[in-house]
Amino acid sequence: MKFSLAVGLLLALVSMAAAQKAEDRIVFRKVFAGSNPEFQEIAVDRTGAALYKEAKDDPNPVGFKVALPLTAEIFELADSLGHFTRKLESDLPIARMGEKTFQFEGATPGSQTYNYSVDPSVQKLQEYFEKMGESQRLFIKLEYTVRFDRLGVYDALTLMDQARTRERLIGTEHFLPLLDRIAKNKRFMNIARDRADALARYIRESNAIPAP
Repeated sequence: MKFSLAVGLLLALVSMAAAQKAEDRIVFRKVFAGSNPEFQEIAVDRTGAALYKEAKDDPNPVGFKVALPLTAEIFELADSLGHFTRKLESDLPIARMGEKTFQFEGATPGSQTYNYSVDPSVQKLQEYFEKMGESQRLFIKLEYTVRFDRLGVYDALTLMDQARTRERLIGTEHFLPLLDRIAKNKRFMNIARDRADALARYIRESNAIPAP
């Protein structure tokens, strides 16, 4: 009886720890006056669910998904940095490149703001989040052109393709309905439809998503 109670208690503790861990979230925020946009915030949890904002009270945040292997790497980097409880700033006399903040939300919270860091783990983590931000801005641009500027769709797709060749795309599964819509709609130019189809195939192949 005592053994059963001990096992039950252990399982309950493991379950509670797992639940707490699942609630962990990493937030990257960048504020840079004069840039476009001046504010960016990206939050990712352990399931890969992510949210992109261009204002603290952004009325239209973009929800997207980060692949699980990359999500695991991102959280491993955060773990190696003590969940941002230690200083990230280099204090080198260099130009201001925007105020950046990493924040860990969960059972072991932490937060650090910096201008520039020499830590390779910080640089790698920052690059991942900046790629996410670039990708979601491309989504916003593509969505806008599809709705209001059909002639601009090809240019938006070209920017996305350029980001693909530079390996700057992260979290793009939610592009698929938009790309499929362009590829199948004869109201768009054939070159835009062909490029949309190629990008959709790239996203599906990269994420092992079956063709519709």
